[in-house]
Amino acid sequence: MISSSRIYDHNNVHPAYLVLWYMCLFLVLVLGVIFVVIGVQKGIKKRKNLTGAKSKIRNATQMDDFIDRNRSNARAYYIRQCNRVF
Repeated sequence: MISSSRIYDHNNVHPAYLVLWYMCLFLVLVLGVIFVVIGVQKGIKKRKNLTGAKSKIRNATQMDDFIDRNRSNARAYYIRQCNRVF
């Protein structure tokens, strides 16, 4: 008859399974640390970009330049199209 302690005996596990288990556990921990570090660095970079009046002014002037450039490109395109018709 099999004793109940024999069924739940964890010392009877093959060493290869223990090695696989610990390797998987180590891999999960390493990947978790890597993802946390990447997330923290992205958060710091975002916070640096968002804080400070200079960066906000710089972003606003870049947006104005972008709008002006697109507006002038659209105006030039419209003039070319009109010149093509006439």
